[in-house]
Amino acid sequence: MAKEAFNPSRCEIKKAELIPHGKENVKSFDVSLMIGDFHLNQGIDLVALSGTITLLDNINLLQGMPMRGEEQLILTIYCFDKQTEINLNCQVIKIDGLEPTPDTKGMSYTLHWITKLSYESGKRSMIRSFTKKKPSTIVKEIFEKYYNTGLTETTKLTEGRVIPENTKVYNIAKDPGRRLYIEESDNNITVTIPHYSPAEAIQFITKRTYGSTRSKSSSFRFFERFDGWYFVSDEWLFQNGRDNGAKVLNYNPFVEMDGENPLEQINGLNQLNYTHRVNTASDIIGGAY
Repeated sequence: MAKEAFNPSRCEIKKAELIPHGKENVKSFDVSLMIGDFHLNQGIDLVALSGTITLLDNINLLQGMPMRGEEQLILTIYCFDKQTEINLNCQVIKIDGLEPTPDTKGMSYTLHWITKLSYESGKRSMIRSFTKKKPSTIVKEIFEKYYNTGLTETTKLTEGRVIPENTKVYNIAKDPGRRLYIEESDNNITVTIPHYSPAEAIQFITKRTYGSTRSKSSSFRFFERFDGWYFVSDEWLFQNGRDNGAKVLNYNPFVEMDGENPLEQINGLNQLNYTHRVNTASDIIGGAY
């Protein structure tokens, strides 16, 4: 792919293909030129990657397809910061915010989506026992079976990236280009999953996990990012940051958005809030004790 101008504040939706639900041999629609707004939500406390796209529909696609909030959405996103391309297989779960356009010739509305594998796993629940197994092993088994995907261990990483030791990385057969990262744990546990969804079950396991010999943490997390899923400790996240170069950020409430000065945009914080100074109860619930 040809290199384009570096611009940390810009990304391009190169493809946004909507595939009708439950219909074979039916034409799909690329709605990338209809997108007026795009949001992507990810974080270490979110078990699923999600987002929204707002469409300006002047061709009556909403009624013509018709759209029912169950469509498959294939996203190809090109980022102008590191010249990277991201492919996401998603599922539309809700349509809202319907408003007529000012000329009354069209309609604007918002599609809410999550990734396809997270959606498929969310339709299932499990009651299952595990006897004297490492939590990291249990997580791999749950993910492989209930996220309905094949896992293949790999040692090939993104160029230039370093992964902390005691980490296993798996390619995901049904989601090429994305991976599952699992930090190995030491302790064996015996546990029964009490009718939870797969994501809830893994969250249940995180509360009973102790880190490897290198990192005796009990603060494990399970979350999904644009590049895959992570079952790792807070110490793993710190080490990953150190190994791959910690970013130094500067506070400036008025960040210049000029494309000629990109470093200020990617190294600047324009808002910094301390929601609470001391909250022991919250720290205990979060696993800090």
